[in-house]
Amino acid sequence: MLVHRALAALTLLGAVAVGAPLWAQSTSFPTNDAEVYAAALDTLFGSQLRGTGRRLLVVDSTQPCRRGGACGPSFWNAVWRLAGSDSITVAEFEARSRNPSSLEDLRGGSGRIRLPSVTLVARDFYRDLPRTNPDLFWRAFRERFPATLGWATLSAVGYGDSGRQAVVYVEHHCGSLCGAGNLVLLRKTDAGWSVIAIEETWVS
Repeated sequence: MLVHRALAALTLLGAVAVGAPLWAQSTSFPTNDAEVYAAALDTLFGSQLRGTGRRLLVVDSTQPCRRGGACGPSFWNAVWRLAGSDSITVAEFEARSRNPSSLEDLRGGSGRIRLPSVTLVARDFYRDLPRTNPDLFWRAFRERFPATLGWATLSAVGYGDSGRQAVVYVEHHCGSLCGAGNLVLLRKTDAGWSVIAIEETWVS
């Protein structure tokens, strides 16, 4: 199941046009995307990365998620549940998820957060790996990218509650029977962003 999902994800990533327009925000909330991604990734993968020398590959543009497309009714129901039926959060998440957006800002620099143990990869990073046979794919992947936890794709971030609430979707692929999709709800306090709930949408 995960093999087919992973290869389907590769196909989806490869099908996204390089020149696709960026998402348009539906609110005037200030965006804190780098901080939100850092908190979500640290919660999901930090314990597997810290002090191990291992890294997580992250595709360098967000994964589109449109109603009637790759994200079906059960996914959007999960978004509503996680957001506490906050229509602003859901609308913001949907609006920003229509088209891919660059994650280049996560590489670091002035005023940005450099995510530890994370390596950004181009959406066609798998181009030279065999994709017709799952076993060959993962064998080649581990040879090409040793000491990694596989790769993750991130959605755009949806904000609500006057910018103090955020929802993001993180999909992880790490083997034939290894991976999961997680919707993550975060809350902003004076100390920064922290994860307050996670809903698993699939696992293998």
